[in-house]
Amino acid sequence: MNFRSTLLTTVLSLLFLSGYGQIADKGAINIGGVTVNNTYTYSQFTSIMGAPDSTKSEMDDGGEHLTMTYNGNRFCCVAGEFICFELINNSYKLNGVVGVGDPVANINLINPFKIESKPNGANKMLYYADIIDPEYDMMPVYFYVTNGIITKIFYLYGCD
Repeated sequence: MNFRSTLLTTVLSLLFLSGYGQIADKGAINIGGVTVNNTYTYSQFTSIMGAPDSTKSEMDDGGEHLTMTYNGNRFCCVAGEFICFELINNSYKLNGVVGVGDPVANINLINPFKIESKPNGANKMLYYADIIDPEYDMMPVYFYVTNGIITKIFYLYGCD
């Protein structure tokens, strides 16, 4: 019986280490199963997120600019790269832990980020999370906060 337990533990450990139990990169931002700054085909994106409520496609010098709306929240891909999102309701959470409607303290749950803030009007603050890892190419994630509650979360690669 002891041999079987050891064998089972070894097999499960190997499966975990080979990627079957991979944990998301702590330096990445995931929303609903898609990772910011990763490349997806429309088919891949919608197989993860489901069919969008609406889709808008425009061509420019950078390739196809595709905006998909899910329950009022916008997700944008340019040439297949997921580079922009705007969350305006609590349908999605970043890395499964912080979303619109949450207290501002929840922003600290998405470490390893450097969190900074500045006033943004009466009873309003703008928080922005910069990734600490210099190896990861990511712009800040912006959190709009009113009276200590997150009201909007915005990210756009190339916007600073």
